[in-house]
Amino acid sequence: MTISAYLAATNPIIEKELEFLESNNIPDIIQWSSKIFRLQNDLGTSTDELKRGDVWKSIQCYMHETGVSEELAREHIKDLMRQMWKKVNAYRANKDSPLSQTTADFMLNLVRASHFMYLHGDGHGVQNQETMDVAFTLLFRPIPLEDEDMVFTPSLGTKG
Repeated sequence: MTISAYLAATNPIIEKELEFLESNNIPDIIQWSSKIFRLQNDLGTSTDELKRGDVWKSIQCYMHETGVSEELAREHIKDLMRQMWKKVNAYRANKDSPLSQTTADFMLNLVRASHFMYLHGDGHGVQNQETMDVAFTLLFRPIPLEDEDMVFTPSLGTKG
């Protein structure tokens, strides 16, 4: 999904990056980002999908393998995601990466979007009111430029 989205983006495709992405080894940042996306999806959708008769997700597999409760399995999945986020952030900070900062940011934004979509359950497959409210607010409600409760202070290095 990440590579497909990259290829569909309006940014110009850099030949060096495309060669890197086409190499036999899937780049680590794509693997980690895809796993985070998948696990976030599992955390948000597994309950509803199991009710519909879908297959086990990572949570149920971990419960079956270890005998732990669903709550502990969910915590384990969240811990795995935290570990992968650390790897993604370290990769992104690496200045020797064959991927441009723009491309790395693009991949990270897809993962960030998954956190948003599945924060309150299945924000994609099930009409979730919290997810719809936030999306509506982000897209259609204006951001107030002046608010009497906000205090604006000049930044360091500016006159004011």
